[in-house]
Amino acid sequence: MARIPSMVDVLRLSRVEAGPFQVIFDAYGQVLDQVSARSSEAATAMAEFANTLRSVANTYDEEEAAGVHRMSNIY
Repeated sequence: MARIPSMVDVLRLSRVEAGPFQVIFDAYGQVLDQVSARSSEAATAMAEFANTLRSVANTYDEEEAAGVHRMSNIY
């Protein structure tokens, strides 16, 4: 997701390049802006999600190790 904004920039056209499609040139630019912005937001959200999952996994591993240790001393 983090690479998409730079890929979107490659798709940008000038008015001259748009040629006969100048009628939709402004809308085209707005779509590219939205795709770039949403992709940046998604990259941030995915990084936060991944960090949360890593934290949960680490906590689970720590609690599992502590629980196994306690159970092994029962007998």
